[in-house]
Formats: sequence, structure tokens, C-alpha cells
Amino acid sequence: MKNKYYAILGEQPSKGARSPKLWNKVLKKLERKERMFPIDIKKKDLAKTIKNLEKDKNFLGGCIAVPYKEDICKLLKKNINKTILKGQSINCLYRDKKGNLTGCNTDGMAAIYSLKKKINNIKKKKILLIGLGGTGKAITATLKNYGCKKVTLTNRTLKRKIFAKSVGYKFVNFHRAISNLESFDLIINATSAGFLNKNLSPIKVGNLSKVKDKFFFDVIYQPKLTLLLKSVRKKNKFSNGLFMNLMQAVFAFSITTNIKNKTKIFKLMTG
Repeated sequence: MKNKYYAILGEQPSKGARSPKLWNKVLKKLERKERMFPIDIKKKDLAKTIKNLEKDKNFLGGCIAVPYKEDICKLLKKNINKTILKGQSINCLYRDKKGNLTGCNTDGMAAIYSLKKKINNIKKKKILLIGLGGTGKAITATLKNYGCKKVTLTNRTLKRKIFAKSVGYKFVNFHRAISNLESFDLIINATSAGFLNKNLSPIKVGNLSKVKDKFFFDVIYQPKLTLLLKSVRKKNKFSNGLFMNLMQAVFAFSITTNIKNKTKIFKLMTG
């Protein structure tokens, strides 16, 4: 492209990613010429695409959608801060002072920000986090930095156990975790199970029927009411990922454009 631009990178962000609408809304109101575009990337083309974007000085940065948050973190690791690398996942791209393409993760910040508006004393809660993909890792790292000590991690594949050990949190077998939901105060679904699918849940509905007085947080925002939340809403408190998604966009926009006033960005995105 001949003009400066931002992009959201993923497998298919052109089919429903929210960031371009939010970013472009603010850019227009600020009378900026840059715009954000979705770029669909096949796995086999990912490394080449990132290399080309790094060379393209008109590309200023943007966002990363599923399923490449961990992959792009690895591709750009030489440019990324060591603290951020501990989370093994990035969702925000920007140029550093030297002009190099680097990244960070605003998913975790946005999740904590969202939860604090719903729950008191998060640090004291017994938390179960389900799913250690890019989003799950980012939230885990932020929970650790925030000072949450009673956190248990689970994932369907045991290979994620290594990550749990690296952050100092307990990892339990998925089926064991799901059969002991009553042991937790806050259950976070950080998987994509249920995304654009009203009939899919990370936890079988039968395992949810007797669970009560818990808080369920689903990072998914499409649909707004997932099967997981629909199954627990009568006996538990809950929240979807809509506000989290908005706030990660606010944080990412601020970092990438270097516009520090997040309150102004928030008002422009929601106004």
C-alpha cells in the first residue's frame, strides 16, 4: 500500500473481526489518514507475510487474531521485551523507536480490567482458567503479575503443562478440573469453543447443571450469550468478552498509535 496503514492479522479476520470498525471509527474522528484493514493469512504464508510487513515501512502495526498470537510472538521474539515473552503470546503490533516491528499483549490487561468491574478482591479468589492458547497465556501472565495466587490452569492437551510450570501455577488434568468446578470462585473460559457457534461449549452442559454461586467469564463475544453462559446464568453470575474485546482494542490503539489518552480513545470508540 502507498499510504500508512494498520492491520489485523489472522486466519480469517475479514469474517467478523471487530477491531477494524473500532479503529477506523477513531481514526476518522481524529481526522487521521491511516486506516486499519483485515489481512487473512494461511498458516504456510505466515512467516513470509510477517517478513514482508516488517519491511513495509507504511505498515505501522495493529492487532493479531486467532490463531497466530503465539506464532507471531515466536517470529518476532528478537524484537520483543523479555517480560512480554514470558507470556508467549502477543495480540498487538507496533514499531519500536528504531522502527522495528515488535509486539505486546493487551488481552490480559483487558480481561483484568473487565473482571475488576464485576468482582471484588480478585486476588483472593480461587480461579480456574480453561485454555492455554494465545489468549489464555496472556490472561495467565497478567493474573500472575496482578498478584493472583490461587490460580489453577487446565487445557485439553497436556503439553501446555510446561507453560503452567513456567509461571508458577498449578496445572490439572482437564477432566479433573471440570469435575471439580465447585472448588473455584471464578471460572474463565479462554478457549475458542463456542465462538460463532451457539451449540458448542468448552464444558459439557451436564457438568454445569449443579454448579451455583460462581462467576463465569467467557472471553468470547460472538455470540454474546454462548452455550456455556446460557447453561450457567440461572444459578451463577457471568460476563461475556464484549467489554474485554473493547478494552483490548483501546489499549492496543493507544500503544500502536502512541496516543496516550485512553479515556478519549474509549469515548471515541463508543460514542
